[in-house]
Amino acid sequence: GTNALILKDSKKLYKAYYNSIIPEGVKIIGEYSYSNGIVDGGVIDIPESVTEIENGAFSHSNVSAISGAENVNFVGYNAFYETNFNPPTTYYIGNVLYTLNEKVAEGETIEVEIKEGTTQIYNEAVLNAFKISKITLPKTIKHIGSGSLDHLKNLTEPMDINFPELITIGSDAFRESIIVPEVNLPRIETIGYSAFNKCTTLQKITFGPYLKDIDSTVFNGCTSLNTIEFTGSIAPTFDNTAFSNIAAEGTLRIPIGTSESYSEIIQTLPTWTVEEVDF
Repeated sequence: GTNALILKDSKKLYKAYYNSIIPEGVKIIGEYSYSNGIVDGGVIDIPESVTEIENGAFSHSNVSAISGAENVNFVGYNAFYETNFNPPTTYYIGNVLYTLNEKVAEGETIEVEIKEGTTQIYNEAVLNAFKISKITLPKTIKHIGSGSLDHLKNLTEPMDINFPELITIGSDAFRESIIVPEVNLPRIETIGYSAFNKCTTLQKITFGPYLKDIDSTVFNGCTSLNTIEFTGSIAPTFDNTAFSNIAAEGTLRIPIGTSESYSEIIQTLPTWTVEEVDF
């Protein structure tokens, strides 16, 4: 039967019991709600009302397969940690690319197109990156997980990562991958450590006004990066190694009258020209 506790105001399931069934109407499967739990036959049926699965939701449980989940848009960190849920081939949980694992013959490469409507690339989703020669990503992506699109070094054309709705970028997300030279992220809020580490094809990046935090060594080794634009009136918090080992000379553009807010970032780029711009 349905043995689940629901936080009624938000339609969030926060604790499930032995053989609990997720009722229709639940929108969020809460953090660790099924952790260490047991579901009948190891198969969890996720109703179409569910749009989010939070961190560790099914960790250490007996879950080995999923049914339903058509409308899931976000899956949290370690949601299936220490379970037998390990799809052997490319697998989507609703609109989340959970695993990209296409079979490729020895010595051959493959072109990949991520399905339209995808909202998240899960942590470490892309396997056998060295065998991918081209990857096409939809503009609907909002979250890029840690180590999800890294080491794509053998692309025959740069990966376009201009996502108008992208909110979060995880650590090592694009590390050492071939990306387009100009990137505009109008809705980005947080960027994890080493996200663009050694992306040597990157030349210009523009951040929207919502950026809150840039972690350590994010752009370390982006030796061609010579133009950075911040459009927000308040500078994000950042680690002083975020822009290490980029182009020796370049242009930093910030909104008019914000030099005081951006003073610490300016100090980390002492040989760069600073321009105040009306964005």
